Amino acid sequence: GYAMLFVGLGDSLGKNIETLAQEYQDSLMETTEVEGLTGSISTRDSIMGFLRSVKASRATDGIALESIFTDRLAASVEILTPELIADTVTTTTITALGDGPVQIALSTGGTFVIGNRVTTTTEDGTTTETTTPLVTFDASGNATFAGQITAAKIKAGEIEGLNIIATQLSTLEDTVNAVAGQHIDLSGLIVLAADVDTIKQTIETLTTTVTGIDGRVTVLESAFAGINLSDITANSLAISGLSTLSGGLAIDSIQSISDAITFSSDTNFFGRPYFNADMGGFAVIEEGARSVDVTFDKEYLEQPIVTASIALESDSSDETAEDQILNGDIRYIVARKSTHGFTILLKDAALTDIRFSWMAIAVTDSHTFFSVENTDTPPPSSDSDTPPVDGGDEIPPPGDSETPPVEEVPPSDGDTVPPSSDSDTPPVDGGDSVPAI
Repeated sequence: GYAMLFVGLGDSLGKNIETLAQEYQDSLMETTEVEGLTGSISTRDSIMGFLRSVKASRATDGIALESIFTDRLAASVEILTPELIADTVTTTTITALGDGPVQIALSTGGTFVIGNRVTTTTEDGTTTETTTPLVTFDASGNATFAGQITAAKIKAGEIEGLNIIATQLSTLEDTVNAVAGQHIDLSGLIVLAADVDTIKQTIETLTTTVTGIDGRVTVLESAFAGINLSDITANSLAISGLSTLSGGLAIDSIQSISDAITFSSDTNFFGRPYFNADMGGFAVIEEGARSVDVTFDKEYLEQPIVTASIALESDSSDETAEDQILNGDIRYIVARKSTHGFTILLKDAALTDIRFSWMAIAVTDSHTFFSVENTDTPPPSSDSDTPPVDGGDEIPPPGDSETPPVEEVPPSDGDTVPPSSDSDTPPVDGGDSVPAI
């Protein structure tokens, strides 16, 4: 069926809030007083007070709330309400009501996020909006900023990483105060004048340093939200530029980031340097063998310089083995040398086990020197001439010289000189005879 409703035609400008408030008060029971209805209701604050009073009164009395359901509500001036609930509020300005603060109440675990909204449209025409967080506040008072913070002044109870600088500045201040309070003996004023000048220069240097530190602290304060200074003192330290450590460096190990470590100047080792197995070792050519191959664990980048020598250990050598090696005329070479290894090769098969010590040293851009041919031609030799000896004395040819006579020595007490013969010579060193040549 149908229901017909007739609405009388006419014009009305409505009633102002002050009239409505009075009518609302008159409609209540005489014993009911609504707070906020006294006085003139003409300002925004008084209207909001009236609306808050009505809200509290209806919540206490349990009066059913009146509702309006519509798709869109528009007002040319303003909408006043004690409470506004919405999923999305689009606005340009948020101002405080009266002298009170603007409060944002977060639930436990809640966050207040200021972000950048990005709208994307897919190929099928679907529109998606995402928000990238830029500033985040949590319920515990922590704040996270994705960008740079610019402030005229920052006041903080503690900034991580700056405690060390603050301690150093405090120590410096104490030192300066202590120096300023020292008693100066007038008799030693001339001696102390140089020290005072040095202190003055030191203070000027420290002033410059403190100024630089202050500038660095300002930069750190501007970017402290994105810096985790605990990594510098606890975990690791990464330095991209040149660093100078004048007092020394104590470390357990050192390694290269790339292929190798470069020492740009001469290096002194006061302890024993120990190298890996590719730089030195031992090799044994067993009895009956002629060679032994030495293979590097890791290939050298360039040809290494290899030396090898026979070396017998103190705990395994004996005189027999030593005599066999010394009397055996052992000849050997380092052969088949490459970046992978080399071979120690004997001229003949080993009569016993021969132990070698070897070293391989890698040299960058090593030089190879070659012999130079001697272009000087010696004078021709002759059968009749001999080279001069000792300032020009010539050695007579064989057969022209005479054997000098042997001078007889008279016998001493108790010694008898046997007669000379063609086969015997005078006795030497107690009577041992040397056969004639």
